[in-house]
Amino acid sequence: MLTTLRRKASIYLAFAAVVPKQFTAYTIWVWMELSVQVVWLIVMSFFWRAVYDGQTTLGGLDLAQTLNYILLAQVLTPLLRGDSLYTFGHLIRDGMVAVELLRPIDFQGRRYVEELAGIMIQLITRIPLLALAALFFGLRLPSDPLVWGAFILALLLGHAVLFCFDWIFGCLAFVSTEVWGA
Repeated sequence: MLTTLRRKASIYLAFAAVVPKQFTAYTIWVWMELSVQVVWLIVMSFFWRAVYDGQTTLGGLDLAQTLNYILLAQVLTPLLRGDSLYTFGHLIRDGMVAVELLRPIDFQGRRYVEELAGIMIQLITRIPLLALAALFFGLRLPSDPLVWGAFILALLLGHAVLFCFDWIFGCLAFVSTEVWGA
């Protein structure tokens, strides 16, 4: 039983190891995304500073708290994207869905492991953005390890729920004629 678990884990880890290679294959996209995110941080910072001009609080939040929430949301939002519908659409259009479903590995489990690896890559690439937000825009991260533990647990559980909904939505590709409009 332990040997079977090790073998399955090594198979899933092999699929997860491909994700960073796919992500870094097009380095210009990594740099473009980072530059767009930096511009967005600048725009949002100035926008909210203008909104708070002459006021100390809005809705019970001061400017520092609002900027903190906005900056954290901007840094973490790309982690919550689902693309199962488009992935399934590509597989169906290219005829590769039969190959994927006939492999001796759970297709859904493989996609979940790949998405978890993608989240890890996204988190690693967000470190420079977090550093810029902390240095130039006043982002304050919690220092309590319990808060970080709760955050990581909530991120993993939230991603699992999001993956399930994305998977259900992605299955629409099997009953629709064109997924690109969805």
